[in-house]
Amino acid sequence: MFIQEAGDSFSRRFFNKQKFLKKTTSDFLKFPFIILLLITFLLSLLTLSRNITWENEINLWKNCIAKASAKARPYRILADALQEEKRWDEAILNYKRSLEIEPSSPSTLNNLGAVYENLGFRDKAMDLYTEANKLSPESSDTLNNMGNIAMKKNNIDEAIHYFSLAASKKVNPEYYYNLGTAYLKANKLDDALVWMKKARDLKEDLASVHANLGMIYCLKNYPEAAIAEFKRALEINPEQVEAHFNLGIIYHYDVKVKDDQIALRHLRRALELAQDFPHKDVVRNIIKEIEK
Repeated sequence: MFIQEAGDSFSRRFFNKQKFLKKTTSDFLKFPFIILLLITFLLSLLTLSRNITWENEINLWKNCIAKASAKARPYRILADALQEEKRWDEAILNYKRSLEIEPSSPSTLNNLGAVYENLGFRDKAMDLYTEANKLSPESSDTLNNMGNIAMKKNNIDEAIHYFSLAASKKVNPEYYYNLGTAYLKANKLDDALVWMKKARDLKEDLASVHANLGMIYCLKNYPEAAIAEFKRALEINPEQVEAHFNLGIIYHYDVKVKDDQIALRHLRRALELAQDFPHKDVVRNIIKEIEK
């Protein structure tokens, strides 16, 4: 009996110990798991915070300014981001704050000028570009911007001067395109053709470049070459209004390639794409003439 009781007692103690060990082991295993969950939760909070900080460039640089408000660079880069979002007033405030800290920054002056140009304040923009140019005469971006202002003011010779300087300092299809466009507007077709081809050779997939090449060839009386360029412009951008308009004009008026049905299709498409197209009355009259 004793032996049996001792055995029973041993069995009970053994199984109780096993239960204890099992429970203890289970609790022990749960403990690091809980810690892991806690760490994961804390990391997720940090990641969430970091995602908010890095959500976009604007928030990022606002956060930088909060930590280093005495530095000019964060204000300038924040203003650049705001300008991209067309938040003009905020961009101006931050560019000005940057200039208070670093008044002789040509890039900040140039970018502030770009905001004023977008808002239509051309004289103010030109003043800022000129100031930036004095500080950094080699800046092709500033020279290109000065050329844009001159073009908008219809000062074509001045525009050619600035665009030529910009193109001489940096290989850039935008500068070549702008210079070619200025020559085209000045009716200097050979010069326009040279620079527009340079722009095309650097970046072939610009619809506006092909449209201008088409115009140049049209004015030089090469209708087939003009048609090829306008068609290429439409391959890149099927909604290029000028290309549709000019193809309509060529196919209707040029006896070498005359095809009124093609002309009609392009002229109608030009009207569909741009109700505010400056030549819409001309287009309507040509359509009526074809439809008679």
